Amino acid sequence: MRKMLVITLIGCLALAALPGVALAGDPHAVSNRWAGAAIGAAAVIAGGLLLNALQPPVVAPPVAYAAPPMVYSPPPVVVAPPPVYYAPPAVVYRPAPVVIHREWAPRGH
Repeated sequence: MRKMLVITLIGCLALAALPGVALAGDPHAVSNRWAGAAIGAAAVIAGGLLLNALQPPVVAPPVAYAAPPMVYSPPPVVVAPPPVYYAPPAVVYRPAPVVIHREWAPRGH
């Protein structure tokens, strides 16, 4: 949007300056030769800037990179320690005492 505004503004100012440029100078055409050359050079430069502003910007193509080479190697050898099994300690219970009552006793004794 800004670019189009600048182009329009420069174009309008250049067109507005043309009648003044055509009437400038004295009646002798030979003495205004260098002034005409300067005006022509300025018009060429301004026209080149206007034409370059209308062209789309040049964008470099995207760079495509090659994938790195695939190198396969055997998997590493993993040496794990052997599993350790802990046996629970042997539980040995003492046999209950054997009580033999040979006499009569009251209950609760």
